Amino acid sequence: MTDINIDLIVGLPLQTEESWRYSVEEAIATGATHVSVYMLEVDGESRLGREVLAEGSRYHAGAVPTEDETADWYQMACELLNTAGLRQYEISNFARQGHESRHNLKYWRRHPYIGFGLDAHSMLPSAGGAVRFANTDELDGYLAEESGPLRLVSEAPAADLVGREAAFEESLFLGLRLNEGVALSHLRRDYGEALLGTRCPRSKSFGRNI
Repeated sequence: MTDINIDLIVGLPLQTEESWRYSVEEAIATGATHVSVYMLEVDGESRLGREVLAEGSRYHAGAVPTEDETADWYQMACELLNTAGLRQYEISNFARQGHESRHNLKYWRRHPYIGFGLDAHSMLPSAGGAVRFANTDELDGYLAEESGPLRLVSEAPAADLVGREAAFEESLFLGLRLNEGVALSHLRRDYGEALLGTRCPRSKSFGRNI
C-alpha cells in the first residue's frame, strides 16, 4: 500500500465534538498509514485572531472552541487512533507500525538536514553543537539570483552557532516530543558525563506519558 498521511486540525471555528469524532473516524477508515493531529493556534495578528480578540462575529470568531474543548477532543483523537492501530509516537503524530515519518524524525532527533528553496533552513553538526543557516525569505531577491530557485543558498547566509549546552538542551526538549523519550546513554555519548550530571537526574531515560 502507498503511504498516505492525513493532517487533521482540532479547534476550528464551528467544529463540534461530533464533527471532530467524524473527522477522526473517517481518517481511520481510509486506511492511511500516518495521521497528524494539530491543535489550531489562532495568531493574534491574523484576521481571525483580530476578530476573536475584538469579540466580533466575522470568520465565525464566536464559534471557535474553547481551549478545554480542544484539549478534550485532542485526547479523544489520541484514544481513537491508538485503538485503531495508529500508534502515537510524537505529540502530534500517529502511525501504523513501520510508517513513522522519517522526515520529521530527523528534526526531533537533531540529525543534519539541508534545505532547498525560499526561506529553507539547514542544520549541520559541529564539534559538540551545530551550525544553522537559512536561505533568504525575500522572493524577489531569491528569484533574481543567477542560479535561480534551485540554488542552495541565494546569498551568503548568516550562520547561527549552536554551542554544546544549547545543543544539549535542544536534544532534551525535541526528544521529549517523542513518546520514546530521551535516552541518557545517548546524551552521555554526545555531550559527556560532566554536562549530563549537572542537568539530569540519575535515571536511564526521560519520557512522556500521554
